Amino acid sequence: MESDRRRAGLVRIEQGQNLLEFPIGKKLYSTDGYISSLRFSPKGDRMAFLDHPIHGDNRGSVMMVDANGATRKLTDDWSGEDGLAWSPAGDEVWFTATKGGEVQALYAVTLAGKQRVILRTPVGIRLHDISADGEVLLSGSHESTPISGQLPGENRERDLSWLTGVRVTDLSPDGSSFIFNEYGQGSGANYAIFLGKTDGSPAVRLGEGYGLGRWPDGKWVISVLINPPQIVLLPTGAGQPRTLERFSIEQYSYGASWLPDGKRIVFSGKEKGHQTRTYVQSVDGGPPQAVTPEGIDGHLVSPDGALLLGNLSLQLASASAEGKEKRALYPLAGGDRILVSELEDEDRVIRWAPDAKSLYVYRDRERPLTIFKLDLASGRKELAKEIAPADPAGVVGPINVLLTPDGKGYVYAFSRRLTDLFLVKGLK
Repeated sequence: MESDRRRAGLVRIEQGQNLLEFPIGKKLYSTDGYISSLRFSPKGDRMAFLDHPIHGDNRGSVMMVDANGATRKLTDDWSGEDGLAWSPAGDEVWFTATKGGEVQALYAVTLAGKQRVILRTPVGIRLHDISADGEVLLSGSHESTPISGQLPGENRERDLSWLTGVRVTDLSPDGSSFIFNEYGQGSGANYAIFLGKTDGSPAVRLGEGYGLGRWPDGKWVISVLINPPQIVLLPTGAGQPRTLERFSIEQYSYGASWLPDGKRIVFSGKEKGHQTRTYVQSVDGGPPQAVTPEGIDGHLVSPDGALLLGNLSLQLASASAEGKEKRALYPLAGGDRILVSELEDEDRVIRWAPDAKSLYVYRDRERPLTIFKLDLASGRKELAKEIAPADPAGVVGPINVLLTPDGKGYVYAFSRRLTDLFLVKGLK
């Protein structure tokens, strides 16, 4: 943001949207997703930025807007993008991005939308800045996402790592298998879903999408596709995928699970002109039914199928409401919400306990991770487990943890990033 307020641009959150203002107070652009890497042109008459349609996902496109609010989409959607700067002459926007799980590379696009490759390297790179004389500040990262786990009854962790960019999303009740998503090199625009085994045997690719909860008997996995928006049920063994009809759903978010009856799923999505919320839909047909107000989503259903843990959407939660107002239990059969005042902003919920009266919670950026069993009636927290990566070098961001229902077995994944910074000359 420039020091002169009259020439300053900013991004802020209002009513569930990211708003771009220039000057402050004048709205030029809005999105239900989020905006990153906002940069002024050398002349100060335009701004370029990365527009990401889904929170928690860096896919998106390069956008440009002028002081009058005229907006232009300079590129098609990328499966991942981080880092943007203007060329010294102001005739191009340079950015680092990837399509289809390739290594992130440096690209340029003209104001008319003509695109070219500037630099590819064996490792993923990120653009930080370009000086007036054309020197380019880049970082190169060696990234991995190790997976570790411990089975119920065992006293040591196992290395379950597979591929380079993963997130674990589902653990079987006995801890013998887990679902994970691959978003690294070669994963494709919609990512890929794998079934892993905690005995260390090779993982099996199930299909494309972002995989979430398995059917109660473990035979089906919910796959969420972003391009085009769709929910597909993938078999974990023999069988053919089943596609659910979208009806009026315009966009899905990365949140879905089965109801205990195995006949319905809950998912997060949005209809045109509305904010994200949670829906219930039968897998045998019929339109989805909204079960939370707009701006509230979630997919953790109690073991008895009666209650859904709903969260105030990220944008709204950042802009309003106290922490104790952000999460509540919503009866799926209808009725008033029940505030969960025992959960703080930093608390992350792993799963329900089998008694349907308790939650397993932790704080995903603490080291070591301390997992508690939270009794919803009394607010009492009981220590369940402490876990931490054996090697803390390069560990960044949150740690993603799954637990078995009894809290004795677990699987977790985290990001390890070792980065080098480069000043590159002579790029054109």
